[in-house]
Amino acid sequence: MDAPLQHREPEASPAVHGRRRLLHQHRDLPGDLPVRPRARPRRPHPEAQGPVRRADPHHRPQHLGAAVRRQAHARARARAAAGVAGPADRREPAPGAPRKAAEWAEQQANVAFWIAKTHAAEDFSGPRDEAMALNTVWWYRHMKSKTLLSAHNAHVGYLGEFPPHTFKRQGTWLRQILGPRYLAMGASFYKGTFTALDENTGYIRRFTVGPPPPINAEQVLNRVPFPKYYLDMRTVDQPARSWLREEHQVRYITAVYSPTAVEENNIVQPLGRTYSVLYELRDTTPSNLIPGIPLGPGH
Repeated sequence: MDAPLQHREPEASPAVHGRRRLLHQHRDLPGDLPVRPRARPRRPHPEAQGPVRRADPHHRPQHLGAAVRRQAHARARARAAAGVAGPADRREPAPGAPRKAAEWAEQQANVAFWIAKTHAAEDFSGPRDEAMALNTVWWYRHMKSKTLLSAHNAHVGYLGEFPPHTFKRQGTWLRQILGPRYLAMGASFYKGTFTALDENTGYIRRFTVGPPPPINAEQVLNRVPFPKYYLDMRTVDQPARSWLREEHQVRYITAVYSPTAVEENNIVQPLGRTYSVLYELRDTTPSNLIPGIPLGPGH
């Protein structure tokens, strides 16, 4: 039969034994003061503490805000090291502000800054095309879908208009930021009618032009027996591929046109290195204006 269980006091650690032995020695000393227990810290009265701060789900501790700022700076440095230009990396919205509303307000501020920067520049073309590209990238990344950008050839191409083609246009920035996800498509035509702003009068009017000069690339492109066609210059065979990558004179018609400035209406450009796809029209018709926008006198 098993022996009955006996209750045993837990053994104290050597440190506890030492403290007890020291207290007993102190009590044996003549005239020694009694040992006082350690006083507990006094808790202030609730009314003396002021209003009690309730837990705020949107409150962010100071150390967390610093960590977020460090992460934002690290992302900005990474973007700069990758050669991506533009405004600072996306900042965290203010506490309590919906993320979409904060991002939209931030983008409106960016647009206002870009407009001021463009007007302050001696040559507005560079800052304007950079702002156009950054605004397009913002829409592309926030809409999370394919984006169709419509602009003149001078804006969408990968290269600047004039040799050595180092001027950065909107398409240059988009290609640098988005890489192969951005595909530039250029437009070309042989003859026809179009709508533009008359450089001499300042009015919107329709212009009709005939065939281009004999040295223009449009003369060769018009030899194809189709009135309109697409040309994928990434897959075209030789010898057309080499010819397209060479410098050739092409039409240069923007929003402003002068029928007397013949030299300004043509530039030298390598079509195969400026666009990925080219669509050619034998004859063009003028665009339809938005209701309420009148044509100039006589049109």
